[in-house]
Amino acid sequence: MKLPITRTLSTALPVTRTLSIAMILPLSGLVLCLLLLSNALAQAQGAQFEPPEIKFTSSLTPVGSGARALGMGGAFIAFADDATAASWNPAGLKHLLRPEMSIVGYYDDRREGFSFSDSPGASNHYQVSGEYLNYLSMTYPFRWINRNFIFSLNYQNLYSLRRRMHFLYHYENLNEPLPISMDYEVTYRQKGNLKAISPAIATFVAGKLSFGLTLNFWSDKLFDNGWVEDYSRSGRGTVGNVTDRNETAGNGTVGTGMDETVTVGTGMDGNGTVETEGFAYESYREKKDRYSFSGFNVNYGFLWDISPVFTIGAVVKTPFTARIRHEGKSLSHQVWPDDPALGGISYDPPQHDEQKLGMPLSYGIGLAVRPLDQLIFDLDITRTEWNGYVLHDRTGQRIDPITGLPKEQSPIEPTHQVRLGGEYVFLHKGMTLSPRLGLFYDPEPASKKPDDFYGFSLGLGVTLGRIAPVAIDMAYQYRFGTNVEGDSIMGENSPADVRQHLFYHSVIYYF
Repeated sequence: MKLPITRTLSTALPVTRTLSIAMILPLSGLVLCLLLLSNALAQAQGAQFEPPEIKFTSSLTPVGSGARALGMGGAFIAFADDATAASWNPAGLKHLLRPEMSIVGYYDDRREGFSFSDSPGASNHYQVSGEYLNYLSMTYPFRWINRNFIFSLNYQNLYSLRRRMHFLYHYENLNEPLPISMDYEVTYRQKGNLKAISPAIATFVAGKLSFGLTLNFWSDKLFDNGWVEDYSRSGRGTVGNVTDRNETAGNGTVGTGMDETVTVGTGMDGNGTVETEGFAYESYREKKDRYSFSGFNVNYGFLWDISPVFTIGAVVKTPFTARIRHEGKSLSHQVWPDDPALGGISYDPPQHDEQKLGMPLSYGIGLAVRPLDQLIFDLDITRTEWNGYVLHDRTGQRIDPITGLPKEQSPIEPTHQVRLGGEYVFLHKGMTLSPRLGLFYDPEPASKKPDDFYGFSLGLGVTLGRIAPVAIDMAYQYRFGTNVEGDSIMGENSPADVRQHLFYHSVIYYF
């Protein structure tokens, strides 16, 4: 490392002493600067923005799939009567009287606005959007041991982990003997989905009571199940410059001002000085982490037709421990403009490890009311126990993925979702038209208390029974949260405003 050093020698010193100071002080100063610089840069690296390991962009609550259900605001526990019932309440499969195949796609547009008071350069708006397969199923009713059964095989895309961020922030530490001032530019991308293959079966238990179960195989062998994180950070600044600082160093002083030199006393008799300017420093860091997700859990559901007007439904989605396989690689690049030969690229050893993620227990109850044959309402209440949401890292520590703190220090309150929806069915020119409407309260877990998310949905179903055995469903859902818990930079938490638009479309073909 070559430091820019200006020698100012006192005329009162003999020539031999002047040479000694001129040679010894730069060498000792060089060693000192190397040590202090290493410490300062390590602190800067540790204070950088750390991308979260698990950050969902869909609702964290285990919900189901399908355009029909989402058109009713997700109120479908007591009303589930199509192939997507396997993801809401598998007992609802009892309504399917003939074989059918269904496919559901959706378009997701999510926008987040972040604000940081201490790092205003990081305040920004971000958007992710795309078209994805939501659900695919085959359903077949059959009779066995004098009992009617309905079997379905389903593909579900339940969780989205797409994120994209790009921001600037300033890091400065003037309390160390060797100050550092850096401007960073950060780009972070996360993409992926969590999916399951889910066989389901339902049957009547007694009278008007039906029961069903869905087996969810979250496989990383059958398809790409997991997410990828790409993180890059470039920084440019100075090391050794001081702003608004005036300290005693030996018999000399440390000067003030970004553009001034740093004056260090000799410490012996104060006659000789060495003036050292701060020097430029540039850094670049890149990381890529790939996570695969696998596990197994079960959905249990039942429906009870109390009367032609009232139906009660309930579902339990069991907790499970997922295995997460992690592969990571990273590199760092340092540049010293004053001496480019000292820069270079360093590659960190590749990372291969396994972690475990405890997914929470969720259960809900629904009430469907049919005041008219053409009109039906459904009200659902669901509770999710977030204390069971735990990341076991490779060292065995239990970490809360929501706060990043040890689980013992981070109790997370359960969330309660409320969903209300309705559908009206009428005939129009030989077609069955079914307009739908839904409202919902869908809070997300947060460090202090659940963040409030609200939304509404509109839907329309068209059945072409007389033309072709096909049903088409469409739905629009708007979900929003204001001043909710966002990401953090330099220890500062960001309030965020989230706006999410979802468009669902499905086709059901009856055999």
